[in-house]
Amino acid sequence: MGDFYTAKDLRGKTPEQLEKILSEKQERLRHERFSVSAKEVKNNQKVKMMRKEIARIHTVAREKDINPAK
Repeated sequence: MGDFYTAKDLRGKTPEQLEKILSEKQERLRHERFSVSAKEVKNNQKVKMMRKEIARIHTVAREKDINPAK
């Protein structure tokens, strides 16, 4: 689950794959936020990185909605 996707990697995925990756990342973020709030984990930088990656997935998915030829 430690996969990190760049925009280039994500553009090669189908909308169904993007949806699956997005749901996995959102679930992972939810667990990480609970860990940080429970003070189990002190590295809250990981949460910031995960939020950026989710935003990147949303951006690529939106690009595919606008231009389905990609």
